[in-house]
Amino acid sequence: MSRRLLLIMTGFTLITTLALVVVLLNLRYQSREVVGVSLEGLSVKMYKTPECGCCLEYAKYLEDLGAMVSIENRSWDELEAIKRGLGIPSHLWSCHTLVVKKLGYFVEGHVPGEAIAKLVSEKPAIKGIALPGMPPGSPGMLGAKSSPLTVYAVNLDNTTTIFSVH
Repeated sequence: MSRRLLLIMTGFTLITTLALVVVLLNLRYQSREVVGVSLEGLSVKMYKTPECGCCLEYAKYLEDLGAMVSIENRSWDELEAIKRGLGIPSHLWSCHTLVVKKLGYFVEGHVPGEAIAKLVSEKPAIKGIALPGMPPGSPGMLGAKSSPLTVYAVNLDNTTTIFSVH
């Protein structure tokens, strides 16, 4: 390999790495912009697969809001069994599942902090809430939000209703 090609490749790698760092720092900054939302004292357990990086970004987002997050890595099969055991309909699944300790609710996916704060303060008679998939621009996800984030409630009779829109 020529010296010139090596220098070009090194420069490209440095620029790409710098761009990634800027994007990740921007994600952390955006999570702090949530005004008037505090999850101070809330304790949650996150179930995720070891490979998923956006789950870690979401955990940091929750910690920035004051939540205490413990993380348990599981295989996809184990994670699927946890979701089924909590009664989360498969059409609402995302890459990770939270369980709100002491209250027993599940929080599926990249749910905005405002929805979790509403869940904890209102304590509705439901199983939990979910933001299906991995929408760009949702907490912990890269990209710009292209449409409102609709969070669904899973009711005790397994029906779903809109819980909140962000």
